[in-house]
Amino acid sequence: MTTQELRELDAWIAEHVMGWVPGSMSGLWKIGPSSFRNFHPTLLAADAMDVLKKCAEKYGKVLTICSPCATEGWTIGTIDWETETVVDISEAQSLELAICLAAKQLFSQTTK
Repeated sequence: MTTQELRELDAWIAEHVMGWVPGSMSGLWKIGPSSFRNFHPTLLAADAMDVLKKCAEKYGKVLTICSPCATEGWTIGTIDWETETVVDISEAQSLELAICLAAKQLFSQTTK
């Protein structure tokens, strides 16, 4: 992914997963009445962990992480307890990006 695509994914995650609104400055997100935060979950492990936590809190989904997969590096998906399989699989070169891609897939399915 290009740097621009990563920033767009960061923004999508901040808005649709975390529920934040853009701040007045580029890259800042309003997370409370007077609180702002820089947020780059595609790059920063701590931000990616916040995304994982939000997935679990909002949907009760268990995300499983496999490292490293043969093709891309990291694989992440949700567990379907009825079939006992991993579904909605996302693959990426970094764990942070794989988490973001999986979260986008999860939140896109549940907001349709």
